[in-house]
Amino acid sequence: MAALILKGLSPGAALVFLITGPGDFRYGHLPDICDGGFAKDGFQAKLIDDPWMAHETCGPAALCQALDFIEQGWTP
Repeated sequence: MAALILKGLSPGAALVFLITGPGDFRYGHLPDICDGGFAKDGFQAKLIDDPWMAHETCGPAALCQALDFIEQGWTP
């Protein structure tokens, strides 16, 4: 799993990415952490599910997906 936290740490001012895949031992818990934790507390949170990823640093495709979201879809 890779976690990226951008633009500060307060709700509404931060964007949180959780990048994971089915090979990660925490995979089953991360949607709850993203939606029931960060998003529920007011953070803009996005879960990126990479089908080839394990518990490791994310690859370039998943990182590009996160950066594309920042450029195209995020409104601070």
